[in-house]
Amino acid sequence: MHSEILRAPRLWILALTVSFPAMLAVLFTPALPDLARFFEITPASAKTTMTMYLLGYACGMLIYGPLANRWGRKIAMLSGFALALIGTLLALWAGMAHLFWLFCLMRIVQGLGASSGFKISMTMVADTHAGEKATRMVSYLILAAVTIPAAGLTAGGMLAGYYGWSSCFVFMSIYSVLLMGMISFLPETARELDANALAIRRIANGLGRQFKDSFLVQHALITGLCTSCYFFFTTQGPYIGIETMGLTPQEYGWLSWIPVLGMGAGCLIAARLAGRQSPRITMISGLILVLSSLLVMMVCFAHNTVTIASFFFLLMFVMIGIYTVSPTSLSIALNEATDKSNASAASQFINFGTSFVSILILSLIPSSSPLVLPAIIGVAMVVILFIWIRLKAHHERFK
Repeated sequence: MHSEILRAPRLWILALTVSFPAMLAVLFTPALPDLARFFEITPASAKTTMTMYLLGYACGMLIYGPLANRWGRKIAMLSGFALALIGTLLALWAGMAHLFWLFCLMRIVQGLGASSGFKISMTMVADTHAGEKATRMVSYLILAAVTIPAAGLTAGGMLAGYYGWSSCFVFMSIYSVLLMGMISFLPETARELDANALAIRRIANGLGRQFKDSFLVQHALITGLCTSCYFFFTTQGPYIGIETMGLTPQEYGWLSWIPVLGMGAGCLIAARLAGRQSPRITMISGLILVLSSLLVMMVCFAHNTVTIASFFFLLMFVMIGIYTVSPTSLSIALNEATDKSNASAASQFINFGTSFVSILILSLIPSSSPLVLPAIIGVAMVVILFIWIRLKAHHERFK
């Protein structure tokens, strides 16, 4: 036990590394309107920058597990962060050169590199903790991954408002370098390295078994649709707040804390109810809260009442419900899995792959009406409800 404590990474560093992917995803979203004007593109085209990032993020979930097993946790994470830094710098250069296609390509590279932060941080916790302590550590990291990027939204709003979209990427570069310095002080938590971890057939067989598990896949889809709703907010929200409500990017960045606090509250509620209440009741309660809040929001928006209360505060209740549903569904799926490493990789690939497809669909919607946001979140919730009903027979054991 003493050696495990000595080898355990510092929680505050892991909180920063686990939230790194979401930070890079959302930090520049308050600058999306400014980016669209700079490149002289439509708002829909500007949203593809988020879509491309999520594509890289999803693919990264499949590669860092084997890399960490072969070369160690620290080398895998440092390699990912270095790749994210390269993508950030080249995206900045592509912007200055007005090469939007290259900018989008580098967003894929950013996502591919940054995904190591989430994957490896969770692996380090699994290496050094067990039982209730591991559950508590994971809960803290999920809370960090949800709330710390809110500071990124605020910083992005301030930077975009004063210095334009490019300053967000300068900040990302500096932040990446600082985190790489912190990672160098982390202990190597892998007890042994696997020389065959990168064998293609072995990776394919391990992941293939997980993708054939319909129970895991359907729960991962539920998690992915919940994650999509967060990215719907970060992608569509700036247009509602800045273009419709007339907020400055700085004001929008500060007000974005309100929905994020709802996300944190949802995670805490889900953790509090775990083991005390049937997952079926937790899930249904969360869905009811989301759908009722969305209904009120749609009525307000339909009557052109787009205010701080009808947008940010109602969205807070939406996020409370969504982030009560998401961790509950994910925990059920992973508790059932026997190969937890590959199950985690497959579920996170489906999670962010679903987000990629969802944001792609959002970018194809030509309307800029505020009603688009509650409508598309509502569709995601209906799909979740349909999947949950399909899984009802299996869940009878959890009552």
